[in-house]
Amino acid sequence: MHPVIDVGSLFSEGDDLGIHKHDLRPADHTNATNKVLHDFACVFWDYNISDWSDVGCHKYSSELSSLTCGCYHTTNLAVLMSFKKKAKALNLISIVGFVLSIPVLSITLVYQIMTRKSRRNAPTVLLVCLCTSMIIYNLTFVAGISNPHATPEQGNDWNNGENNAGNLIIHDPDKGLCTLVTVLLQYFLLATFSFNTLYAADLLMMLKRRSGHFTRIYMIVGWGFPAVMVALSLAVSYRVDNPLGYRRHEACWLAATDDEGNFDFKKPMLWGFLVPVSAMLLFNAYVLMYFAYLSFRQPFLNSSKNAALKKKLLSSLSLGVVLGLSWFLGYLVLASTSSDGLYILLNLAFSVLVSMQGVQIFILFKARSTLFRRTTNHAVKSILEISKGKNSRTTKIVCESRM
Repeated sequence: MHPVIDVGSLFSEGDDLGIHKHDLRPADHTNATNKVLHDFACVFWDYNISDWSDVGCHKYSSELSSLTCGCYHTTNLAVLMSFKKKAKALNLISIVGFVLSIPVLSITLVYQIMTRKSRRNAPTVLLVCLCTSMIIYNLTFVAGISNPHATPEQGNDWNNGENNAGNLIIHDPDKGLCTLVTVLLQYFLLATFSFNTLYAADLLMMLKRRSGHFTRIYMIVGWGFPAVMVALSLAVSYRVDNPLGYRRHEACWLAATDDEGNFDFKKPMLWGFLVPVSAMLLFNAYVLMYFAYLSFRQPFLNSSKNAALKKKLLSSLSLGVVLGLSWFLGYLVLASTSSDGLYILLNLAFSVLVSMQGVQIFILFKARSTLFRRTTNHAVKSILEISKGKNSRTTKIVCESRM
């Protein structure tokens, strides 16, 4: 596998020293608009080993605008180039959002368990499973999304004078925990979508007044479907001597592109994630629209029309957050080109809304509820009473000791 964006075929011209030189402008030979050159090697195709070889070739110190290669033989030459992604503030935004979401999701999880007797069983179980999968996904993303065995992100080696094609050609036997991190991310992210889709299905049955006890079925589908998809992805695309068929090299996430950086429909990113998530998001969108239709079809009382409208809007917004509909922005990001302003705007909105989904669930879905506020006030009063009791006992003990 080659971690290259472009391979440029070069035909050399001789000089007085017997070294054939050629200048290459990297800007003319790459379509990597969001990447910068990390290193390059001057090579030729060796038919004896059926691989690139740098024997007899050298690279020379060059300006950023061009690369200079020289070889002691006249063959069809090429330049292998490796790139690294430009540092993006979006990465930091995502990390911060996930870190903020973890504690509030934990609070939501504990609250759901403590107050489970006050509501229907199925929605409570589904929301507990949803929060659990999101917490594990967020923790895994923060701790392991970056591959420590990938090409170093710091510094450019392309002007160091060392011509070594072996540094640019990845023969990547699986090592480290990157594949495990990818498996966990795929599983728990699919589980997150499974449970918010099951939550939508349960709500739809309630709106259509169809009763039933489906909690056990929900659990089997919610935890089982992601396991099937992960197992299928590994069976089809993973090999120990070539894990890059399943995951990426620079980040521990599903592989999506070919060696030239183009989206590959055979990679597991499409059929192992995007396709099932698309189906679930479309169903969730339908349930949200049906819920909003039923809510706004009810007549308003003139005395409280504004309050009722606000409540229905917030209810629809809260449901949309729980159903993960902000992920639709990700598909718009994929459909837009990386060079326009709309791409940057959509990417920013996607990073903020998706990484902060746990915070949104807590604020819109739990913190607004009367039961949550009542439970919180009771807990705060209990803590204050216990604190006052300890202070009074401490004062009494101090007074008695002085006497």
